Amino acid sequence: MEIFITILIVYVLYVAYKKKDEKVLKNHKNQTYFEPDFKITTRYGSYSETPKSKNKNKGRWIEPGESVTIGKHTISNGRFYFGGVLSGRYDGDIESSLVDKTLQIANATYKFQDNSLGYWASYNALSPMCRGAYLEWLKSDRDMPDVPIGYLFIYFYGLERRAVLDYSKGVVSDEELQSICDEVIRLQSVFKENYSFSNYSIQLLNFIAIQYPDITDAKDHLPTSSLSSDFFKIKLAETITEGEPLGAELALAWIYDHPDHNLRTPSRRCADEFKQLFIMKYQNKFPDGIVVKPNKTPLRLHYNPANRSLDYTEYGPPDLCDPSVLSAPVNKIAKVAYECTEELDAFSRYLGRKGNSTEDISALLLLPDELIKQSNHQIINQFREIAERHINENDGVIGVADIWSITGEAKPEKFNKKEIEIVEGIIQKSGFDFSPSMALHNIKIKYDDVMIIHHPLE
Repeated sequence: MEIFITILIVYVLYVAYKKKDEKVLKNHKNQTYFEPDFKITTRYGSYSETPKSKNKNKGRWIEPGESVTIGKHTISNGRFYFGGVLSGRYDGDIESSLVDKTLQIANATYKFQDNSLGYWASYNALSPMCRGAYLEWLKSDRDMPDVPIGYLFIYFYGLERRAVLDYSKGVVSDEELQSICDEVIRLQSVFKENYSFSNYSIQLLNFIAIQYPDITDAKDHLPTSSLSSDFFKIKLAETITEGEPLGAELALAWIYDHPDHNLRTPSRRCADEFKQLFIMKYQNKFPDGIVVKPNKTPLRLHYNPANRSLDYTEYGPPDLCDPSVLSAPVNKIAKVAYECTEELDAFSRYLGRKGNSTEDISALLLLPDELIKQSNHQIINQFREIAERHINENDGVIGVADIWSITGEAKPEKFNKKEIEIVEGIIQKSGFDFSPSMALHNIKIKYDDVMIIHHPLE
C-alpha cells in the first residue's frame, strides 16, 4: 500500500512539472542572439518575432549630405537605404540594411546590444533599443572601433547592395562606386582587428576590382600575395593561360598560404628575410621562371555576399584556367620555400626569444650567407673596409680588439666562447677567411690577441 501511494505521489509531481515546462515553452520562443565570438546560439528569450511594418514607402538610397530625421536622430552622412519596402533575396524578405522610420525606437548608446542583434543582423529585426543604438552610431562619424560589430555589418550590407546590385542596374555612377570603395577602405582601417569584417570587405573590393577594373582603384588596396584572394587567382590564371613563366614573387604568393603546404614559423616571423631569400634561391634555380601548362579546369569565382538579402554570384573573366588546383608546380616551389625556412630557422628562433631584435649582432650572424652578401648592414660594410685596408697595408694582421670595436659594445669583462663566435662570425659573414680558428685550431683567442684575415682561396 505504501509503495502504491509513493508511486502515485511521484506521478502527480511529474505531471505537474511537465505542464509547467510546457507552459514555459509556449510563452517563450527560440531566439538567436549575438555572441562576441560570432557563434550562433539559441536559447529561450522573451523578445518577440520580427515586427511587420505598415510602411509602404519604397526604400531609397540616402546620399551623403542629405539630411534624414528619425525620431530624435538627424542623420546627414547618408549611405544607407531608407523606407519600408525593399525586396530581399526571397519573396517577402526585407533588405537587411533598410532603415524603417515607422518602427519603434528607444534611447540607447551606440554600445548597447541585446539578443536581437544576431549574427545575420537586420534593422527591422532589432529591438527598439538596438535600433536606437544603431541610429546613434549612424548619425556619428562611424569611426568608433568599439561599436558592436553587428551594427557595422548592417551598415556594410547597404554599401554592398549599392555596389553589387544597384551598380549593375546602372543607377549608380562610377564616381559613387569609387566613393563606396573609399568608405569600405576607411572602415577597414577602423575595424582592422575584426577578421570577419576584414574578410567580407576584401571580398567586396575583389569583386569590384575584377568586375570593373577601370572604374575604381580597388585593386590598389587588395592583398595580391594570397591564394585566398580572387584578384590573385585572376593574376595567376592569366599568367599561366597566356603561357608566361612564373616570376619569383608570383610563385611566392602561390605557395605562401597554400593549404597543402606548411611553411612553418620563419616564413612569418621574419617575413622580409624569407621573401628576400626565396626570391634569390628561386631565381638561381629557375632563371627563366617556371612555365606551367594550362590545365582544363575553368576558373570559377564566386561572390558570397555578407548581406543575406543578396544572391550568390559567379563572376570573373571567361576562358581562364584554374591553376590553383595543380600540385606539380606547387611542389617545385615548395622545395625552395622549405629550404628557406630551414636556413632561417636559427634566426627565427633567436627573434622568438623575449628582448631580441633583428638589429642585434647575434641576430645578424645567424642570417644565411646569401642574405649577408646582399645586405647593406653597417657592421658588415665597416668591417669589409677595415679588412681590405689591413690586407693591403698590414698583410692581414688585425687586432681582435679592433674587430670587437665595430660591434659598438664595450670591452667584455670576459672573452669567452660567445665573444669569440661574434668576432669570427663578423669576419666570416663579411666574406673573409681567418686564422687562428677556434674550431680548426682549438685555440681560444683573447681580447688583446691578433688574427690574420685574407680573401678566400680560389
